[in-house]
Amino acid sequence: MFVDLRASDDHPERKLDGSVVDAAGYLRSAQWGLTRVARYSPEGAFLSAIDLPTGHTSCPAFEGQDFQHLFVTTARQKLPENHPEWFVVHLDVLGSAEPHVILK
Repeated sequence: MFVDLRASDDHPERKLDGSVVDAAGYLRSAQWGLTRVARYSPEGAFLSAIDLPTGHTSCPAFEGQDFQHLFVTTARQKLPENHPEWFVVHLDVLGSAEPHVILK
């Protein structure tokens, strides 16, 4: 198992949701119920988190030149009034492009 949150003291409805990997191989994972996007090393160790003012982060994606902007979608639950269902965070690290997928 890459990341195991069962022994964590975090909120009981914690779950890893959508994830992306940056250019250095670190996982960025939205954590449903924890209001954050967590960063994990390639070995699965928790390193840091970006906290967002929402109840449920759902999916991160890199965008922009050098993919240094992290877009994070959210659920409508616990979202600040009149806020769009996404956030943009500038990062000091390089992201990576998502692979193109064609479904037929």
